[in-house]
Amino acid sequence: MTDVVYPLTATGRRVWVHTVQPSDLAAYRIAIEQSAPRIGAWNPVNPDDLQWHLARQTEDYRTFLIHAMDRGDSHGIVGKVNVTNVIRGRFQNGVIGYDSYDPYAGRGLFADGLRLIVDLAFSDSPRGMSLHRVEANVRPNNTTSSGMLRSLGFRREGHIRDMLWLQGDDGSAWRDHDVHAVTCQEWPAAAYAPHRAPRMVIIVNGLPGSGTSTLAPRLAAEMSIPLFSNAFVQETVSDLLLTDDVRRLSGIGSSLDAGAALWR
Repeated sequence: MTDVVYPLTATGRRVWVHTVQPSDLAAYRIAIEQSAPRIGAWNPVNPDDLQWHLARQTEDYRTFLIHAMDRGDSHGIVGKVNVTNVIRGRFQNGVIGYDSYDPYAGRGLFADGLRLIVDLAFSDSPRGMSLHRVEANVRPNNTTSSGMLRSLGFRREGHIRDMLWLQGDDGSAWRDHDVHAVTCQEWPAAAYAPHRAPRMVIIVNGLPGSGTSTLAPRLAAEMSIPLFSNAFVQETVSDLLLTDDVRRLSGIGSSLDAGAALWR
């Protein structure tokens, strides 16, 4: 048993990443102060919080900095990524939180660095964190962040109401977040990988007066699925199957059935 926390690092074509160290503090402060007007709309801004993270580094709590190979005449820090809330056992899951910093934002450098960090999260110890799943939670209107995750192959898995207490234009409030995730089996993932949303329809049927018109909307709301009227389903399936019959009579074959018709 050891208390040593080994540094993690990786190098790409345009960026390199490593777990934080005391020598990063000065450049990090400059990066935060320079980027505060932009990142403050989404996350708390504290130029001194890297010291806080440094004191908490363990095998299950990692803070990475992304550095530009070509730093230009600026501080050189492209972004920060925390991999925290790690749950071991049968889950092996970690949650990432991140910020990108000016003047490097908008050039694809942060995405390059995050790709390297996810590689490390999935790599076996001691080179990496030995995780199975990496999760990122993004506020619904932060389309830049969610688009970046989707470009790396993260899937949108769901929506969490009132997840975090955060500042906004309307003051501090509990903010909703969308959940994105990717697993080590999928990684490296294809850009804009298909979501895994379940495709489910429940048909509620019964005799007139049996309560189906009351049950159906309550069931749809409970399960967060669309509600279709009986007439809509009958008309849609009939129209599509009629079209299928016309195709067969015309010699064009088709395997469409009533179940498939619901998804047209």
